[in-house]
Amino acid sequence: MGVFKISDPGAVEAFDPARFTEEKVAEIRRFVGDGKAAIATSGGVDSTVCAALAHRALGERLACFFLDTGFMREGEVEEVKGILTS
Repeated sequence: MGVFKISDPGAVEAFDPARFTEEKVAEIRRFVGDGKAAIATSGGVDSTVCAALAHRALGERLACFFLDTGFMREGEVEEVKGILTS
């Protein structure tokens, strides 16, 4: 089963994850330019994917933050730290 996206109501095109990643990394690089950026992540899928894309685009010019609010499930903080440092 293929994954499709609809960008125009009259056209359906196959979704290419590699192309999507390349496009988003390029967009981030254009937006940030030669500067630095910061991103906060909850450890969830959405913010972690954004952090991964930003890291791929910016490398050491990205500061990534995760705040332990004390409301995480037992062991979740360590799990998130492991994901973010891998």
